[in-house]
Amino acid sequence: MNDVPIAEVTFFTNVPAGHYPTDDDAVVVSADLAEQFEALIAARGLADALAVVRVEYRMGCILTTLTIGAVIGAAGGTVVGFAKLYPKLRQSLILLLRDIHGLYTHLRDPDKRVSSWLYNDDVFEEAKIRDATPSEARDKKPRRREAPPAAPKTRH
Repeated sequence: MNDVPIAEVTFFTNVPAGHYPTDDDAVVVSADLAEQFEALIAARGLADALAVVRVEYRMGCILTTLTIGAVIGAAGGTVVGFAKLYPKLRQSLILLLRDIHGLYTHLRDPDKRVSSWLYNDDVFEEAKIRDATPSEARDKKPRRREAPPAAPKTRH
C-alpha cells in the first residue's frame, strides 16, 4: 500500500531534573510514542486509513515528530478515491489530536517514567497533499532530525 504524508505531530517529553537525555533515550521514547499513537489510531477505527510513516526526534528535552500518512489503499487504491476521502480523514485526525492530553513513556531505564505532551501539530491542507508523492516505504525507526539552519544575521 502507498502512503501520502498528511500531517506532522510533535510531542515534548519532560525528562527528570538532572538527567541529560542521550540518543538512546530519545530512540526509546520516540519508538514508544509512535506505538502509542498507532494504538490511538486503531482505537478510533482508523488503522486502515492512517499510519505513522516516519519517526524523528530532536534533543534538548526530547521532541518527537511523527509523520502521519494516509493509506491510499483505504480509498479504493486510487488517487481520485483518496481525494474524495481526504476531507473526512483530515477531520478525524484533527479530532484525534484534540483528545490527546498526555502520553506516558519511559527512558532507557524503565524506572524513569516520563510524560509527553502534544507540542505542535500540522495537519496539511488539501493543496499541500495534492503535490505529495505516495511512498511505499514506511520508516518507523526513530531518527535524529537535524535542526534547521540558523537564519542569517542581518544588520539594521
